[in-house]
Amino acid sequence: MINACRDFLELAESHSRKWHRALQFEREQRVRLEETIEQLAKQHNSLERACRGAPGLSSNPTGNPSSGKGSVQAVKGEASDEDEETEYFDAMEDAPAFITVTTDPKQHRRSGSNLSSASGGHHDDWHLEDNVFHSSHESSYYDSKRKDLLPKKRRRTRIPDKPNYSLNLWSIMKNCIGKELSKIPMPVNFNEPLSMLQRLTEDLEYHELLDKAVKCENSIEQMCFVAAFSVSSYSTTVHRTAKPFNPLLGETFELDRLEDLGFRSICEQVSRNGDDWGFVIR
Repeated sequence: MINACRDFLELAESHSRKWHRALQFEREQRVRLEETIEQLAKQHNSLERACRGAPGLSSNPTGNPSSGKGSVQAVKGEASDEDEETEYFDAMEDAPAFITVTTDPKQHRRSGSNLSSASGGHHDDWHLEDNVFHSSHESSYYDSKRKDLLPKKRRRTRIPDKPNYSLNLWSIMKNCIGKELSKIPMPVNFNEPLSMLQRLTEDLEYHELLDKAVKCENSIEQMCFVAAFSVSSYSTTVHRTAKPFNPLLGETFELDRLEDLGFRSICEQVSRNGDDWGFVIR
């Protein structure tokens, strides 16, 4: 019994020292965090004072330059003395509902073009219609320039060659032993390097046939163009020896050719089982 009590006492003392060290560490962390927050509050207050003093510097551009230097020195003095003298004020409990600020209308006047000017300076006669005309002209000019400066997309003209990976036919046959034909996994090297959604989008390669069909006045000629577009998807079948990958539910494929071809298509897999796709062409 005495030995058990002695063991318990040693265990309790070891755990007590451990918890004491953990508590001391947490206390030091709390003190360090308080110091950091206090320093951030001082910096925030100094930045607020600097921002309040900044409009006063730019509001008197033609005044005495010595006054501007004095204001800059005053702002620097306030920022330097911030660490020593920091005062915080609480919000007013019984604040009035409205605060009236009296201003002199002769000191500040706003013209019709939404430009403020002092009463002692020179005033320019702005006309709203001319301003709107110039602004619209400039906006259209800048829009045209922006379109010219946009980099044109350079599209590839040839698909890279298929990587030459060696296939182990024995491992493929070994995985197929004792399985149904519908559950035999096929290597991905036998598939096309694209999704079924992209394969469907490639059927729009001869989209200009539909544009010609719209412009036709003869219904028979129009039907011929539509029929030609319907069978145009089989134009590359002779070169396709593999199937594309099955898309996942919610997978999308977007083709944006508004700049050169004038259309944009979005295809999405909308069903988990089955070949159900949503196709939108604009």
